[in-house]
Amino acid sequence: MNADQALTTARRSLAKGFSRVRREYESGWLEYLKPLRAAAPPYQKQFNMAAMVLKALEDKTYRGAMIASPSTPWGGGPNANEATVSGYHAVWARDLYHVATAFLALGDNASANRALDYLFNVQQKADGSFRPKLLD
Repeated sequence: MNADQALTTARRSLAKGFSRVRREYESGWLEYLKPLRAAAPPYQKQFNMAAMVLKALEDKTYRGAMIASPSTPWGGGPNANEATVSGYHAVWARDLYHVATAFLALGDNASANRALDYLFNVQQKADGSFRPKLLD
């Protein structure tokens, strides 16, 4: 999404009003959760939250790419304004594999398949190895 599209989307959201945008947002997440496997009742809320966090890791431009770590959003550098090859903008094959298998366990085969497609079509090198991919 470029800056003009982002501005247009923001203006449309403001025109709808907070209550309507919130209802639409929550409805979208509830629709995502419906087809997933069920957890034991005492764990369903935790299961749903974990599923939504994993789903939120998927890049909206490069479908199938999942960020490496929400725990280090700007990477491991000493300063947030210094470029690094780690953090949320990197897609690491090992981490993507773990997220994809989690999607399989959740029952979200479509997201798992997109992750696999991303691994083989974007990250895999000719020699069979994988390189990290930085998202724009």
